[in-house]
Amino acid sequence: MPRPFRKGGRGQAAVEFVLLAPLLFLLFFALIQATYFAFACFAVQRAALAAARHASRSDGTGGWWDQPRAQVDLSLAPLLSLNWKAQTASILATKVGQVASPIGVTVKVRYPMPIWVPLAGRWFGKPLVPVLDLNNNEAARILRLACQFLGRSAPDLSFDGIRLPYYRMLEFEATAVDESNLKAALP
Repeated sequence: MPRPFRKGGRGQAAVEFVLLAPLLFLLFFALIQATYFAFACFAVQRAALAAARHASRSDGTGGWWDQPRAQVDLSLAPLLSLNWKAQTASILATKVGQVASPIGVTVKVRYPMPIWVPLAGRWFGKPLVPVLDLNNNEAARILRLACQFLGRSAPDLSFDGIRLPYYRMLEFEATAVDESNLKAALP
């Protein structure tokens, strides 16, 4: 026989939902952020390795496409499918460093990974706006040259009215050796 309702227990399910809903939403967004983190780590690692390989093979006399920065931008392009404006800002704020040795090249890539979990960005991240300087940005110059080369108009790189996310810096380094230089450098 069903138990009759008590007067004090009517809103118990609603109270439990209100208490547990923020935790469930936090877990949901944390799962999305962890998946994005893995995807971004793989993309940045691949970008560093592609830039190092290309830099070790090239003699540096090519055009804009022959620079490690162009290789990093091409490798990070799949990230643009997630959120075009925010990812464009992150890719433009990416720092690329290159150190050459007699036998190979080491490329270091620092990518500002956006934090998508609400409120977590303020706790664990930094604002992306100060990092993004389009006036002295090599990536913006390469993007404009690529558009000019392809006969297309350069994209709008103004981020006015766009709320850019907070970020944490991902940093990867890759070294590639040119085998033809390796044979000449060994005794």
